Amino acid sequence: MRNRPFVAGLAAAQGRWGMAAAVACVVTLLVAAVGGRWFVKDVVGWVGGQVGHDELTLRLLGWAWVGVPMLVISALLWFGERVPLPVRKVVGATALAIGASSAMLRTGHRGPSEEQIFGEVWADAQPLSYGWGAAAGTVLAMFGVMLVVYLIAGKVAGSPLPPRPRALIGKALWPVWIVLVGLGIWLAVAGRMPS
Repeated sequence: MRNRPFVAGLAAAQGRWGMAAAVACVVTLLVAAVGGRWFVKDVVGWVGGQVGHDELTLRLLGWAWVGVPMLVISALLWFGERVPLPVRKVVGATALAIGASSAMLRTGHRGPSEEQIFGEVWADAQPLSYGWGAAAGTVLAMFGVMLVVYLIAGKVAGSPLPPRPRALIGKALWPVWIVLVGLGIWLAVAGRMPS
């Protein structure tokens, strides 16, 4: 630990983060989902102004808001024990909180339409939300694939799965995840937005 100050610092922060990580993610998700309606317009306006209202950049930023935290979490799962536990806890909790904050883009369909909520920043909100939807769709599609594969494997190999089949399934699912991420990025960049 003495030779790795970054890991030592994360280990010291683990006490604060480890206990509050789940609470922070849930609170972030609730605040963003419920209260996002009141501040999402300002956030989208600021982001759009920073990138010069470029549609492609907004699509990529929308994808990154959900996609990058999910890739970080996937990398933590892939490397598993090779990453020290304090690093996994702090980085994983931070990635989950960032991903949860993106819920503000989905303001819900109760009350006024999204176009009315975003107002004059609707031109920026549309590509940002589209990119967000492409990344969220990737995550949901992968969750669906994993659910089906593990249900079938559980029926064939028995439940709980023995370590060897579980490891084989894990290795087989990584190429699927990479293909889905690539499709999600392609959709975010080149897909046709609904009018």
